[in-house]
Amino acid sequence: MTLVAKRGAAMANQPWMDQKFAGSAWVTNRDAVYAAQAMRQRQEQEHGYGAIAFSPATGRYGWSYGQPDQATAERAALEQCGAPDASVLARGYDATLALAIAEDGSYGWAEHTQPWQAAKRAFKNCAGPNPRMVVMFNSRSGP
Repeated sequence: MTLVAKRGAAMANQPWMDQKFAGSAWVTNRDAVYAAQAMRQRQEQEHGYGAIAFSPATGRYGWSYGQPDQATAERAALEQCGAPDASVLARGYDATLALAIAEDGSYGWAEHTQPWQAAKRAFKNCAGPNPRMVVMFNSRSGP
């Protein structure tokens, strides 16, 4: 049980007084927990950017997720790819990003809010024979 004070005056530690004085309003412990959870969720939501980078010359690719902004997401994907000719193909916020590569090296990518739509579109955009999905993930939570 928490000892409760109101403007410096100590109050009896009663079961119904599980409160803390904050400014001019009473805040219960439960309210403080809800506020902390809401703040944490908002911070997680703000880190929902992702990107896929690809190098046609080498076939290498890189991706990033959970980044605070689009520029950081793109930079991280390019760094993970590591090829000098790499470019960012797919980018998004709280979206599913997908990259498919065919046997002949052709590729297709997509961004969509629905994972099955992202996969479908990446395969459709890949013109080569026998494409395979090499990476597909949510830009906020990852693979």
